[in-house]
Formats: sequence, structure tokens, C-alpha cells
Amino acid sequence: MTEMDGIIREHEVYFATLAEQAERYDEMAEHMRAAALFEQELDAEERNLLAVAFKQAVGQRRVAWRIVCAAEQEEQAKGNHMTTASARGYRKKEMARLPLGISVVLDDGVRTSSFISVGM
Repeated sequence: MTEMDGIIREHEVYFATLAEQAERYDEMAEHMRAAALFEQELDAEERNLLAVAFKQAVGQRRVAWRIVCAAEQEEQAKGNHMTTASARGYRKKEMARLPLGISVVLDDGVRTSSFISVGM
């Protein structure tokens, strides 16, 4: 890894930390994804940032899922097929987005030895 790559990677980790403080977990996940794609293994703090980013982003989606499902059921009970379909489409689109992000990081960037060394 070149010196410039190291600087860029450090900036990504720093921006992830800022995003965590601002509770912008999707952005935090993107910055940690970028940091994980460099050749250098993630240290324990960086692995924790990665885990927090995806855990919180998924948690936010779970809350949204419940809200949209409740709205979908309410509209379905009212017989509003158009809004029911819209809610269903929104729910499926949003929930499909995040799992692909973490699988890309795990496939492309994070070395399994990082996870094995901490017993994950």
C-alpha cells in the first residue's frame, strides 16, 4: 500500500467516525467499506466501526420495515390497492439495499483472518 493509499484510508476511517457521531450510519458504512477495500487489514477498532455501521444501519431499516409494514396493512385493510403496492415496493427496495453492501465488503475487502482472530 502506498503512502497516499494510507492517507486516503485514514481519512475514510476518520469520516466514518464523524458519521457515527452524527448518527449517519449509511454514510458510516460506506466510509468503512471504502477503508476495508485497501490492502491493509482492519484493526480491532476499525472492525468495530464496520460492525457498528452495519448494525445500526440495519437497525434503522428494521424500524422503517415495521412502520412501512403497518402502513401497508392499514392501506390493505382500507382497500387502497395502489398505496398498498407502493408501500410494498418501497419496503422491498430499501431492505434489499444494505445486505449487498456488507457482502461486497466481506467478499472483496475484509480478510477472514481478521474475524477469526477476534473469534467472530
